[in-house]
Amino acid sequence: MTTRSAPLARPSPPTRPAPPTRPARQPRPVPPFRANTSALAVLLVLCAPWAGGRVEADRGPAGGTGRTAGYVRPAGQADGARPDRRTATRVGAGHAGPPGGPAPADVRAPGGSAPSGGRVPGGRGGPGSAHGAEEPMRPLPTTPQDWAEVADVLGRPGEVSEDGLAYVVSFPRTDLDVVSRKVRLASGIDLTSFASFAVYPDREAMLMGDLVVTEEELGRAVDALQANGLSQTTMHKHLLASQPPMWWLHFNAVGGAGTLAGAVRAAVDATGTPDGPVPPGPPPTGLDTAAVDAALRRRGAPVYGAYWVRLPRTDTVAEHHRVVPPGLGVLSEVHFQPVGDGRAVVNGDIALTHDEVQPVIRALRAAGITVVSLHNHALTEEPRLFFCHYWTVDDPVRTAEALRGVLDLTGSE
Repeated sequence: MTTRSAPLARPSPPTRPAPPTRPARQPRPVPPFRANTSALAVLLVLCAPWAGGRVEADRGPAGGTGRTAGYVRPAGQADGARPDRRTATRVGAGHAGPPGGPAPADVRAPGGSAPSGGRVPGGRGGPGSAHGAEEPMRPLPTTPQDWAEVADVLGRPGEVSEDGLAYVVSFPRTDLDVVSRKVRLASGIDLTSFASFAVYPDREAMLMGDLVVTEEELGRAVDALQANGLSQTTMHKHLLASQPPMWWLHFNAVGGAGTLAGAVRAAVDATGTPDGPVPPGPPPTGLDTAAVDAALRRRGAPVYGAYWVRLPRTDTVAEHHRVVPPGLGVLSEVHFQPVGDGRAVVNGDIALTHDEVQPVIRALRAAGITVVSLHNHALTEEPRLFFCHYWTVDDPVRTAEALRGVLDLTGSE
């Protein structure tokens, strides 16, 4: 019998030593940037209005920016849009001026500069005399007796406008013999200087006018306006060609009525304008004024050998924080001077806002009327007005009918 031996026992595998125990990992210090991420996000949210180009805090008077400095959103840029640093307007401390435009033009009294409100010394200030958030002052109605001092200084009386809000003094250049396009022009065909005044609740007056000068007188007239504190607002021509060459200098100012009248007198005296009053004279012969009035839907009047029809604008225009009445030049004009054969010189200007300019130019040309010039008469009025001067020699009634159609494209009455 065979005896089996017990199986041999396998040796146990060698025991491996346990891995050494590592020390517990210590938390690393968190960088400050990571620790303040939430605070940074809050800061970005708070700064979002600045990123859109708007400065809302600490606004100054009349919409100007006060002490807060930043970038003002340019016109036409949507809220929240990234500002363009090339076009954004940098603002800082101080009053940024009236809304919608720059500060008034240089308005000075004789021998001095204007205070910050743009007023000429010599008149009493009052509410609304400086630019602010309140509505512009409206002119007061007057009578010719209210302007006795002005008439005395200027050496001639003026006329109060139909609405009583303006006092207009005229200075016809009856000393000149002006020919344009073979037509000898009457003084009423743009050859008369004007100074128009209005008075306001602060008892100061606003002056607007234009001075008709020869080219030889031009330098002296400019110097006289500057020396006497009248702001020159434009210099241009109303005629395409004339002999002698003529220029028109527009001016304005605010101050005491007597002081302003003295400044006008000094400027007029720098030219050859005759002294003393000149009556407007009878209506020119050879002109059917009733038919002209009917065509333009407004009554005219004789003015120094011509017939004028004046058509005010229907909107409100303000400058120097004062409403400008139509008698100070916020209107369109049509002048007629008969030349025989049933024809007349018809010229004048049309007061336009910017969106009316192109339609009016096209309509004038379509009617065969020459466009002479396009310019401003003032510097800081709101809304801005442009004046389109024109000229034609044609049937006066037919031309009046065509001009009525042109005027209907504008805000004129």
